[in-house]
Amino acid sequence: MFVFFSAEVHAQRRVLSDQLPANRWSLDVKYGLGIPFAGGKINNGENTPEGENPNSSQKYHYYSTSSYSIGTRYMISRDIGLRTNYSHHYFSSTNEAVPSIGTHTLGLEGIYSFSKLLPEGRISRPRKWNILGFIGGGYTFGTHNNSESTDQIISGVIGATLQYRLNNSIALSLEPVTFQFNSFQDKPFSHDNETESSGNKFERLLKPEAFWYPSVGIQVYFGKWRQHVDWR
Repeated sequence: MFVFFSAEVHAQRRVLSDQLPANRWSLDVKYGLGIPFAGGKINNGENTPEGENPNSSQKYHYYSTSSYSIGTRYMISRDIGLRTNYSHHYFSSTNEAVPSIGTHTLGLEGIYSFSKLLPEGRISRPRKWNILGFIGGGYTFGTHNNSESTDQIISGVIGATLQYRLNNSIALSLEPVTFQFNSFQDKPFSHDNETESSGNKFERLLKPEAFWYPSVGIQVYFGKWRQHVDWR
């Protein structure tokens, strides 16, 4: 009987916590690395030796460089939300003959909070940790140093965010798993992608350029209520 009573009280607190108003907006800012992939391998930033077939080489032009993004997130419910963001990635080249690439992405992502799988938060004692999963896409344009050309790219992104609440207004974020896939990209990151020379749009769709960008950041919550829905 005691166990049943405790479970009922706990459930009532959970329902009460969900029904009380909470903030739903946040500003998400993050900074990290952009690490290109090629042929299923991480780019190691070394040049292709002179005279070696670049398509059989495991050495590529570009290496990891800085990236940053800023976005606005709105949680429709405790579990589901949307985020619009801008991301910039800059890839330096180790070959003077190859221009560096800077990409700019305008994206829209669907957000899913795994809060139901974690210890429940309360108004009086909200949880400290949470995990957000996200998937989405957007428009990316790439600019090349020493070149007037601009890539027009369709991109997709998938990843996960680990959150740690500092207080009711700010949380730290860590994104160890974030991948972006660029299709219709004219200037590939690696030698083993022949889409630039082939000019075949269908092949460029099926052979996207991929890169991984781990990052750290902060999330700033907005609204008049005491707590954000992330921590319910």
